[in-house]
Amino acid sequence: MEAGAGMGRDAAVSKSEANGKSSSSSANGSANGEAVGGENIEEMPSSSPSAAQAVAGRQQVAMATLPRPAPAFRMVSAVIEKKEDGPGPRCGHTLTAVAAVGEEGTPGYVGPRLILFGGATALEGNSSAAGGPQTAAAGAGIRLAGATADVHCYDVTSRKWSRLIPVGDPPSPRAAHAATAVGTMVVIQGGIGPAGLSTDDLHVLDLTQAKPRWHRVVVQGAGPGPRYGHVMSLVGQRFLLSISGNDGKRPLADVWALDTAAKPYEWRKLDPEGEGPPPCMYATACARSDGLLLLCGGRDANSVPLDTAYGLAKHRDGRWEWAVAPGIAPSARYQHAAVRGSMILECLCCRQAHVMHIKKVHFEDACEQYRLGNLLPVKIFGDLHGLFGDLMRLGDEYGSPSTAGDITYIDYLFLGDYVDRGQHSLETITLLLALKIEYPNNVHLIRGNHEAADINALFGFRIECIERMGERDGIWAWQRINQLFNWLPLAALIEKKIICMHGGIGRSINHLHQIESLQRPITMEAGSVVLMDLLWSDPTENDSVEGLRPNARGPGLVTFGPDRVMEFCKNNDLQLIVRAHECVMDGFERFAQGHLITLFSATNYCGTANNAGAILVLGRDLVVVPKLIHPIPPAITSPESSPERHLEDTWMQELNVQRPPTPTRGRPQAGNDRGSLAWI
Repeated sequence: MEAGAGMGRDAAVSKSEANGKSSSSSANGSANGEAVGGENIEEMPSSSPSAAQAVAGRQQVAMATLPRPAPAFRMVSAVIEKKEDGPGPRCGHTLTAVAAVGEEGTPGYVGPRLILFGGATALEGNSSAAGGPQTAAAGAGIRLAGATADVHCYDVTSRKWSRLIPVGDPPSPRAAHAATAVGTMVVIQGGIGPAGLSTDDLHVLDLTQAKPRWHRVVVQGAGPGPRYGHVMSLVGQRFLLSISGNDGKRPLADVWALDTAAKPYEWRKLDPEGEGPPPCMYATACARSDGLLLLCGGRDANSVPLDTAYGLAKHRDGRWEWAVAPGIAPSARYQHAAVRGSMILECLCCRQAHVMHIKKVHFEDACEQYRLGNLLPVKIFGDLHGLFGDLMRLGDEYGSPSTAGDITYIDYLFLGDYVDRGQHSLETITLLLALKIEYPNNVHLIRGNHEAADINALFGFRIECIERMGERDGIWAWQRINQLFNWLPLAALIEKKIICMHGGIGRSINHLHQIESLQRPITMEAGSVVLMDLLWSDPTENDSVEGLRPNARGPGLVTFGPDRVMEFCKNNDLQLIVRAHECVMDGFERFAQGHLITLFSATNYCGTANNAGAILVLGRDLVVVPKLIHPIPPAITSPESSPERHLEDTWMQELNVQRPPTPTRGRPQAGNDRGSLAWI
């Protein structure tokens, strides 16, 4: 069980023990108290604490061995304004809970919803034939008719049903399919339709925007294959699992996983350790907040309902393992449903007071664009991308921002991209924010392109928050940190001579006042061309490529040549542009005859680039001095024969010899460099 649940039980037990004497006497009015399990226990003298503890222990055991009473059901009066808005009678459909979109009280906010898809609106033959259990030989011949592909939405807040008409490429009509939520999207797979088994294609209903849209997801390689009566769930907010079902010939017990964080998408058949469920169909599955999946019930190959419950967990080393759930399992059943509580009906404003406190204390400190006029010298850091170890190494090598370090006489400026890619985004951004709070006038953070919810939801930060903090607290932290990101400054001006930003000047930025006039908080959805250029644009390949060129990062983005850099510096009386955003092999790289420097502080980017990381030390005389760290060497296999320091030094020397030198911007690069990780 989760630690939080255990703590809750302990608190409940302590409370009952504290109130036990008075409640027992008032409820029973006799010398004998009746235990929860119905066993009569002789009352012990109050002067015997050990005896009282024994009674309490026996009561707790009795409570633990009995099933908890089911909560009371109540009828919900739903609002259906038009007949077509209501789903009507049906079976074999799916009902999926989708979390709210946006912040409550802001424009575009949409509350939590239930999405109903598909199902059969009629039965063939008599009801007993349709509803009775089938044999394995019956195959895919479930007697459902009137299969649909319509979508209905139930708004939890207003209790109102509405019919949705999504655009895009919809799935075919079907029933007995599987569905699960992935963020604000609903994924549909499998099922059975008028023509037989549906394909195993994945169809995604995107509910992020005002107009819902269907997408067909391209998945490489072999997959689960056509089936119905299976279950699908998102585990750890990352792995889409498809389990069991019937392929039209027999019930199945296989497990397939799709990593939603890895592209191209590919199904992988798992071989979990431990005792797993038998081949079955019409089970139900639900993922817990810490990533454990619970599979319950179903119908086996002999059409016998099951009363089993299994847990499927992914270990940190990549192994998957089945385990039989302890305790008393529910009675045998199939074609039932299960959901994880306290998600969709959770109070979304329970921590609003804390959010406002953060805004008042810290967000306003970031409202002014940085003009570091009298704060030289300064250290400048490029992309960190969750590589907390590299941040620590840079501090060890070249001084750290503390009273025991150099914070009393030098400032720190970070150019964005604190999260994503690496495995320790939480530590990285938490430390930087703590330093900003501790030294608000000496530590300066500006925004990168990964300091945006739509980006860091895809490249690791959101998943890291959920995996390490649990779904509820993880999503809360991720949302609030992204709120702060919207307030971060977008550039820093040093001594009116050096401009620092994350991306570049792109096509639209010609004067500093264009940057200063941007109002914050600002999101990527604001559509500002200046914002996109500041966070996303890059220099061209080298000094010989002038003007504006299309950027391989995406449509609408550009690369800018040395002529743009020289013109911008001249128009604004600047000497230098310092930017980050691109991995460069030596950690820093000059462009436009030295008027622009690209800085990258994370080593061995994405685990494959083998690049060095660097910071820039900017002195009072505006002289720029780069400081480098190299990737961490391989693990030592025989420390007795090879002392650690000697091996590290030797490895560093070999690495520097093997690494190709950073191409100068004034010389055309080799043709294959465009496809390298460093260039990307």
